[in-house]
Amino acid sequence: MDQYRCRPEELPCNLYRVQYPESQTTRTDEGLKATNTTTFYGNSDYELGLFKQAVENHFTWSYRGRSPFISFFSDREHAENWGCTEPWGGSDPHRDQWTLCTIDTCLLEEIYVFKVSRLVDALGVRIPERAGQHEGGSYICLHKVPARAILEEKAGSDVKYGGDYYKEPWDPYWGYDSDDSAVRNNISDNCMRFLEDYDSRH
Repeated sequence: MDQYRCRPEELPCNLYRVQYPESQTTRTDEGLKATNTTTFYGNSDYELGLFKQAVENHFTWSYRGRSPFISFFSDREHAENWGCTEPWGGSDPHRDQWTLCTIDTCLLEEIYVFKVSRLVDALGVRIPERAGQHEGGSYICLHKVPARAILEEKAGSDVKYGGDYYKEPWDPYWGYDSDDSAVRNNISDNCMRFLEDYDSRH
């Protein structure tokens, strides 16, 4: 997977992570940590096949496994808008219990970071339609983000009520990655039937 890793000069100055309590990705004193921090992928055809499948799983709403990846947005407004809609909450009222993390990519030298659109184009990764709306500005990293790379953590309520945010023309109830699926057990029956119908067709 080394050939698909972003070089430092290819990364934007900052990446943005919407972090919420029920997410599989956890925030600790050491930084952000994926639920699977042990799996690594080599460069053989077999290992690249496993890597490709893991990325596809990560962006599959219904996936219930342990992902080694953490997702980011490259555009702050996009991240703010997605956070303000709280798509992970299903039919629950908005609670504003989330945080917008700003990541300094200059401090990710030892971290494997990948641009999702490159993986789609070069490796043939298939992103489900519901996640594809985020593909262009999406990045993922392997395993973790060190605490020193987190420049700012802004409470969701401050993002939402501290100023206007641009409401983008995409459906907030179509999730982003498998992080979100882990907390949607209380989703409405109609939405659940939609997901089941989608899974049965793929």
